[in-house]
Order: sequence, then structure tokens, then C-alpha cells
Amino acid sequence: MKKIYIQASILISLFSMTGIAASAQTTAQKIGTNPTSKDASALLELEASNKGFLMPRVALTGLTDVSTVNTPAHALMVYNTATTTSGTNDVTPGYYYYNKDLNTPANSKWVKLTDSQNTSASGDLKNSFKTADHAGWFLLDGRAISTLPAAAQAAANALGFSNNLPDARDRFLKTKSSSESLGDKGGLNSLTLVLANLPNITFSGTISGTAASAGAHAHPAIEGQFLLGGTSRNNNGTGHYQGNGNPTSWGGIGADANTGSAGAHTHTVSGSASVPSGGSGTALDNRSPYLVVNTFIFLAN
Repeated sequence: MKKIYIQASILISLFSMTGIAASAQTTAQKIGTNPTSKDASALLELEASNKGFLMPRVALTGLTDVSTVNTPAHALMVYNTATTTSGTNDVTPGYYYYNKDLNTPANSKWVKLTDSQNTSASGDLKNSFKTADHAGWFLLDGRAISTLPAAAQAAANALGFSNNLPDARDRFLKTKSSSESLGDKGGLNSLTLVLANLPNITFSGTISGTAASAGAHAHPAIEGQFLLGGTSRNNNGTGHYQGNGNPTSWGGIGADANTGSAGAHTHTVSGSASVPSGGSGTALDNRSPYLVVNTFIFLAN
């Protein structure tokens, strides 16, 4: 780029042609409709009601670009028209000034005016619909710190992350308690009930089965007598249905016994029954209604 130098005498002549009284270079000069009303704190004052000041427009390739504007001077201001998406050292359209660090030249860079990148501090978080790293913001996806640019690695290490970035995917953020460390993870997205979680209730249902063949039971007796071989004892059953029957039949001729008049009895049965709940064991979703976004961390360039 060719540099054009204007001598002071020529500049004074130009001021004179525009109606500016240029008595000295340190005196406030004004270009506008009312050149006699000047702000003494300004070396040069521009005045217009329907015009603007047009800043030089350039396309920077990054915050450390010193070739698009060759060896920029400290405090040089331009309007950048380019957008870069490398994930670090990025620029977006806007006004930039060059901040030259005389003590550490490697830290010199373009600084964007009124940009959130410059008001954010290393370690700040934000949610965004962006899907990739941008302008010093890095997606919290659990990646290895060693894969980050050198400046971002240093910033991550200073925050205490030595191996991996925290992984914020599918997680809500919570404030640290006194017993937790930054970056700790916990909680479950779903809940599964176990027996201890159920209320103490009795299910109603039906059971079916067969009692054991040798199930213990009893027949309570009711006192009474009846004849098994005739109408009276020792009459040999003459003229009756039994006659001279076998003396072993029904316990012998004329034998009597006691038995329950109605044959009342009980059966004691022991065992277990299963009453199904009818459930399928599906886990409960433990999350409130949500909106899906990405979480980014700012790691200073």
C-alpha cells in the first residue's frame, strides 16, 4: 500500500479552503456547517447532519493478522468485513482497533469494539444454537484438552481442566455445592422403582391350584350310635338285610361306632400364590420439559 504524506502547510491550506481558521496545529479544527463552534478538546472535529465518517474497510483473516494491514500501529482502527470460523482467533464484521503489546509482542491482536468476546472472561459459559467452536467459544463435548489450540489449552489448564473438557451433552447445569468440584457429574435421566419404593399395599386377585393329596385334615365327631349288622345287638340279624354276614363286614355283627352326623371337616393347606402387577418395568423419565441447545465455554485467545 502506498502511504500518502501531507505536509502541515498543505493541510493548513486545505483547512483554509473549507473555511477553517488554522492558526496552529494544536488548535481545534472543525469541518462542517459551523466551523466557528469548536470543541477545544478535539484536534479535529467533523460536523454533519446527514453524513457519516467512513472508516477504512478491510478483510482481516484473524485477530493476529498483521499482513492485511501491514504491521499495524498501536490503536489503529479499521472496519473488518470478513468472518472466520476456525474456532479460535476468529473475527466477525465490525470495528476493530489494534492493541499492540510492547512487553509481549506475541499477545498483540485486533480487538473488536462492543463485542461479547472481549467482555467475556475465560471460563464463562453460554448456550447457543451454534453447532461448532467460534470466536473463542468451545463446545463442551468432553474432548481431550490436547486437541485444542495452544492458547485454549493454556486457558483450560488455568481453569483446572488438564485432561478433557467437561461434557455437557444431555445434562442440566447446577450450582456447585460445598462438597463438589467444578466439572463433577451426577444424576440420572430416568428412575426405576424397586420394592422399597412401593407403598405398603395388598394387591387383590384370584389364585387357582390343587391342594396336596396328603393335606392334613380332621373330622370332628358328634356322639351317636347305629347298628351295622341288625336292629339289636347279638340277634344275628335274623329277618334283616345283613343276615348271617361275615363278622368282619362293617366291623362285625352288631358293632356300633361314633361319627359326625353331618360329616363336617376342614382341610389345612399351605403354600404360596403369585399375583402379577400387570406392569412392564418401563423406567420413569426424570427430566422436566426442555429445549435442546449447545453449551459453550469461553477460552481466552
